Amino acid sequence: MRWSTQLLIGLLCLAWVQPQAHPQTRNAVVEITDISSSDSPLKISGHVSFEEVVTDIEAKARYSLDATLTNVSSKPIMSYHIAMSVSPSIGPGVNAQYTDDRFFRDEMIAQPGGAALLQETASTWRAVPIANAAPESKVAVVKAKVVFVQFADGSRFGDEKWGAKIRNERVGAISDLNAATSAYASGISVNEGLQSALNNSKANFTSINSVILSHVKDILDSKGATAALAEMQKLLKTADQRKSYL
Repeated sequence: MRWSTQLLIGLLCLAWVQPQAHPQTRNAVVEITDISSSDSPLKISGHVSFEEVVTDIEAKARYSLDATLTNVSSKPIMSYHIAMSVSPSIGPGVNAQYTDDRFFRDEMIAQPGGAALLQETASTWRAVPIANAAPESKVAVVKAKVVFVQFADGSRFGDEKWGAKIRNERVGAISDLNAATSAYASGISVNEGLQSALNNSKANFTSINSVILSHVKDILDSKGATAALAEMQKLLKTADQRKSYL
């Protein structure tokens, strides 16, 4: 009896430490379907590469994006906002948002007839319990829509709600850049002035404002205070020249 009990305990221990079945990994490449209105000045093409992993307890997925945005209008494009619905065959999808704005920069996103790349490599994993995962027969789908465009001459296309959002972010960036340069003029170092602007900025980490401040911070770290100050002054000068386009 004692031997049988010990054997039973041993078998239970083996069962407890038995490794889980190997995860199933699937890869798929899906062409992007452009659902923008017919008069959209940008046309979206390209594909999304999915990596999906299924275990006994969860389904997770991530993706890489390789898209081309073609300017089919007669004007250079200054900014855009694109919404993209990314749905793998199993696991959770995501409603991704992509914005690019060249209000503060010399070069535009795309000239008439030209194209720009929109790429993302290895997004974050998104997981759901296996009980909530979509059936394996589900087909992966990617749909993209051009929501808003502003041209180099200030004219606009699309949802003005996004136009107002971009305008507010530009105003925030101008305010933060002015705060940093004013701090320097009052005797505070560029580093302290920029850091103060970063700390006091109301921008979220994905906003145009945050992108501009991070760009200046990179110059400060790599080239020093003089170069960072010159870049801020250049950005503010460009913004002043385009203030009627806000």
